Amino acid sequence: MAIFGADSGQPFDELNKVLQEIFTSAHMLGSYYWKKKTIERMSDEKHQEFLEQMQKHEAKFWSMTTEPDEIALKVKQAVEKNRRDYKRNLIEHINQKSQTLAPLPNGCK
Repeated sequence: MAIFGADSGQPFDELNKVLQEIFTSAHMLGSYYWKKKTIERMSDEKHQEFLEQMQKHEAKFWSMTTEPDEIALKVKQAVEKNRRDYKRNLIEHINQKSQTLAPLPNGCK
């Protein structure tokens, strides 16, 4: 990270957060929501709230609405930031190195 700056790991941190969201949702769906929906009776209001929360977790895996895919958007933003930062820092690094090189002999380009 010395070449690319102290904050160059930030897009990878964002991708790690996305992975944790996915793992958390997978765990909640498998260990709580899908089991509970068949064994417990709820009031209509509680059942609606339960379904909404379950659908939030399911949406991490399946696009079920017309709204943009939250996970895909987060991944795209992290990748784009990484690409921009990498390109900017690489160009800066190359420019710094090229200034320290000895000049080329006459006739060489």
